[in-house]
Amino acid sequence: MSTTPWFVFAGGGTGGHLYPALAVVEALRAAGAVDVSFFCTQRPIDREILGKADVEAVPQVVIPVPARPWLWPGFYLKWRQSVRACMDRFRQRRPMAVVGAGGYASGPPVSAALTMGIPTFLLNPDAVPGKANRHMGRKKGVTGIFAQWEVTRQYFPADAPVRVTGCPVRGAFRQRVEEMRGQAGGETGRQGDKEKSAAAEDAACCRLGRFWSRLGWRRGGGLCW
Repeated sequence: MSTTPWFVFAGGGTGGHLYPALAVVEALRAAGAVDVSFFCTQRPIDREILGKADVEAVPQVVIPVPARPWLWPGFYLKWRQSVRACMDRFRQRRPMAVVGAGGYASGPPVSAALTMGIPTFLLNPDAVPGKANRHMGRKKGVTGIFAQWEVTRQYFPADAPVRVTGCPVRGAFRQRVEEMRGQAGGETGRQGDKEKSAAAEDAACCRLGRFWSRLGWRRGGGLCW
């Protein structure tokens, strides 16, 4: 069995759930050799985005919570099937951590990880958490909830382990911003943009290294808090 640390991300269905999580994947890979799997929805966008990022996509049978009560039994059946599948996979190889990225597909892996005592985190870039993060954030045993905004705290219990870290941003996105800024100004403008960009990365939402250090993963030392 591989001794490489294995990190599981869970969620998907939209780019808003996938891209911030993939920025964390970039930071993990920059820190050393890791294996990463993303337990996602069955929507084509998940396989497309994750494939381009060279991340294993693990589609789940879980479905969104139906609005009509008579459809809830079908949802519950799919939920249980997905949780069991996650637990079976985690028994075969225990993840170093499970990170819920939001959306209904994040629920089963996070639930399975909490049941099995695996370090579990939630990534919440939105000011107002979605239903999945709000529900899972109330569970006992969540190791950390990483938010972009201070206002997000009010949507979780007072004792929830919320940490305001900003939003992780992928390197390709930052590079594209630099290119656009360079095209918009002259040589002097480009130099000023670079300085402003560096300050913004340190002060706002591009803190990938700091983000993961706050999560508490240390190479060779496992997870700590």
